[in-house]
Amino acid sequence: MEKIYNLDYSKIKENLKKARNAQNKTQDEVAEDIYLGSRTTISNWENTNNNLLPSLPLMVHLCNYYGVDMDYILGKSTIKTNNIKAISEAINLSPENVKTLYNDTFTNRFLDLLLSSEKYNKLIEKIHQLVNFSLYDDTLDKHFTESAVKKINNALKTYYNQTYYFDTTASSFSKYLEAELKIKDYASIQDFANDTYLKPWDYSRMAGFEEKKNVQKEYEVTMDIAETVIKIETQKRYRDIARHDITMLFTEVINDIIKMEQEKFANGRYIGYM
Repeated sequence: MEKIYNLDYSKIKENLKKARNAQNKTQDEVAEDIYLGSRTTISNWENTNNNLLPSLPLMVHLCNYYGVDMDYILGKSTIKTNNIKAISEAINLSPENVKTLYNDTFTNRFLDLLLSSEKYNKLIEKIHQLVNFSLYDDTLDKHFTESAVKKINNALKTYYNQTYYFDTTASSFSKYLEAELKIKDYASIQDFANDTYLKPWDYSRMAGFEEKKNVQKEYEVTMDIAETVIKIETQKRYRDIARHDITMLFTEVINDIIKMEQEKFANGRYIGYM
């Protein structure tokens, strides 16, 4: 049977010294504060060349004095204290959540089973994907006016009703967009741009745009809008897929946990959540 505690004298002595130094205390000061009278005793407890250690009552007294847990001194834990704030900083959880883990057996048991699931790493990977897809949460109303967004959404609705969802391209969508935007109804391309784009429309990025015929201008402006829309729709699609995958995976994990607990219950090994 594996021993829970090993009496590693050197480790214990090193930890006693570290705990003292962390409090910026000299051996003389510690001896005086805990009424030992002489620093020699403290020195012997920290000296790795002997096997002298404090008695159990004195060890408890020292732990309280240094503000550390016994497990830390004995080398069983790298966390110095079970103080909520210290644990929060050590494992990067909020103090409120640390308190929950202390007091809520249900949460502890559930998290233990969740982390033990074979699907847990895949679930975390999908969550990372969703976060990455959502970092640049682009939307139509960040590019186009309210009236233009309505026209674009109408074009998308018609487009998705008549096109395979996963075959969407700016080129195929532009035909539906052109019918909805009705650029020809405007006095000029610039008037249309002013009524459509939120930011001032910069046609200088389109090579030789001013010299082109109106038909070509209308096509290029429509394609410019279509490319922006399809890019936003693609990002949205990736987010939707990631959300769906996360929902399905989490459901599978929960079902696996339930099945595992049912098997333990049937075999008389059920721990429960209370």
